[in-house]
Amino acid sequence: MRPMRDVTKPRTLRLVQIAELLGVRKQRPPARRRAGLSGAELLHILMLPDFDRADAIGSYWGNPKTRTFAELLIDCEEDRVLRAVLVGMLRETDRGR
Repeated sequence: MRPMRDVTKPRTLRLVQIAELLGVRKQRPPARRRAGLSGAELLHILMLPDFDRADAIGSYWGNPKTRTFAELLIDCEEDRVLRAVLVGMLRETDRGR
């Protein structure tokens, strides 16, 4: 079972950390972007229907290399505001490319 989330942590800090994880911040050079899962992949999963999204989360959770990504997706399931903000950020990033 996952530990309870710290509700005293400001959301803006979490969003900045998520943006850095995805490499969305504009001042970061492309060469320093972390390899692995992309923002487009996150957006795709967040837009899936409920059961398909749950299946995708389970497959990411089963792989130790993508478990952190699965935890992000689980946080998005628990917090609809976080999910909405991420979808907005990722759509905005896609428009800018």
